[in-house]
Amino acid sequence: MTSRTGRRDQWRVGGELSLISAGALAEGPGPLKGTWLVGARRSYFDAIIRAASLDLVLVPRYGDAQLRWESGDGRWMAIAFGSDDLLTLVHDPSAASAAGFDTSNVKSLSYTSRFARLGVRYRAVSGATSFEAMPSLGVDDVNARANQNDIDKGLHRTTLPLSLRARVSTPAAGGTLSAGLDGGWQRHSYDIINTPPPTRLDPAPTMVIHRSLARWAADAGAWIEQSWFVGGERFEIRPGLRGDHFGLSDHWTLDPRIVVTEHLADDITLSQSVGRYHEPPLITDLDPIFGDRVMLGSSATQAAATVKTILGDDKELSATVYYQDLRQLPVDALTGATPISANGGEESGGLLGVSRELVDSQFGSYSFREAIGRGTAYGVELIARRNLGAWTGWIAYAYARSYRTNPTRGDDAHPYVLDQPHSLTIVGTTELGRWRLGGRLRYTTGNPYTPVAGAYQKSSGDWVAVDGPLLSQRLPDFFQLDLRVDRGWLRPWGTLNLYIDIQNVVNRHNPEGVTYNKDYTRLSYTNGLPIFPSIGVEYIP
Repeated sequence: MTSRTGRRDQWRVGGELSLISAGALAEGPGPLKGTWLVGARRSYFDAIIRAASLDLVLVPRYGDAQLRWESGDGRWMAIAFGSDDLLTLVHDPSAASAAGFDTSNVKSLSYTSRFARLGVRYRAVSGATSFEAMPSLGVDDVNARANQNDIDKGLHRTTLPLSLRARVSTPAAGGTLSAGLDGGWQRHSYDIINTPPPTRLDPAPTMVIHRSLARWAADAGAWIEQSWFVGGERFEIRPGLRGDHFGLSDHWTLDPRIVVTEHLADDITLSQSVGRYHEPPLITDLDPIFGDRVMLGSSATQAAATVKTILGDDKELSATVYYQDLRQLPVDALTGATPISANGGEESGGLLGVSRELVDSQFGSYSFREAIGRGTAYGVELIARRNLGAWTGWIAYAYARSYRTNPTRGDDAHPYVLDQPHSLTIVGTTELGRWRLGGRLRYTTGNPYTPVAGAYQKSSGDWVAVDGPLLSQRLPDFFQLDLRVDRGWLRPWGTLNLYIDIQNVVNRHNPEGVTYNKDYTRLSYTNGLPIFPSIGVEYIP
């Protein structure tokens, strides 16, 4: 994430107001001939959804703010920023399920994610040598609460990260040598009250148990990279090496990498890269119910090649092919899951399975996992940009496949829950007199999910789903067309922009999850946003 430098001539205040959110931005001169920049934004999308009675289960509300100062010579910069995001359940508690997971007798559910960071950057340049260092501290706070069957459940996790990053670049050995350090300390605290995930000691837990965890972990990393230009700067060779120590797993890693770039012609560039990468484990895999255990991080070997050409001043084409070999992936080592029977386990697919992959590092433990999984990913990405008269736009297409193997399920590979083979995006804008018209069209293959093959009824009368083939079916394809019309008025006191956004113009019902009836004989889809218009105004001083 980057932020821009504020303007130093005089104080200016601008803002934006729309049907979805409101924000304000102020910038002006600061000490040491520097600049201040302060901004804040708050959405009220949750209120709009409630008022419109849209068929959504969870409604979001987000807010963020930043304060930035930079010295006039650019050597010093300080920044503070943070966010406050909330998801709230608005689904009818009398309904049995929604969005592919059980909501029966759920009286309330809320998920709050907050973070704050304070950092200072120092930058110095002496001739061809540059140095940069940035210490920072912060807090991450995740709080999830629910009441189901009149029983309070929840998770509260707080992380206090203290970090330092530094790098230096200088001419050496006939090229440029760069090296850096990054790392820090984190205090993890974990407080959970829920029915714990199945373990080998208790494969079918039923009691709500309270447990907590507090742990310090120190991570340290160092890297070095050398760059050489040969053949009259037509070729660049950039080998590198990175070493890390991950505190949660007490694991040392050493990763070699290399990038080679060739300028084949004045307007054609070919770049190839091969490298090894490691990722630390998640604190959420160290649920105290699992006992004192060591969880290793995952690793990946990646290779990619990109060819890019710029044709004149108005055309650009690029193509990238890549391959990844993934090892030591965390996978569910005990239970299988369907979208209903296990409330969206990682191999269920559907809305909750996908959501888990996206927020796994924040939300907490869902299952007992071990770093024994394997995976592969490969694909090709094509991008074309073009300016033609009053029109400007670009087209991007990707063919991408991603597979996972869980040894506890066998040696067969199955699609990853985020596997979407085809993805197409078309963006274009044009001038219509004093107005500007823009549009975006998106198409993607539907995500895979594990279907329910059948069900049986227990003596209690409850129905239990039986898994079908793992991730063998897909949601219908996603298609959405968005349009935007805007116009600006330039005045001595600033610029006033008026815009109208319409999301999902064709009002397509894009499925995001599956829902079954009580005995699993009928499937229905939970859809995303319908057509959603918004109007807003922006003032730029």
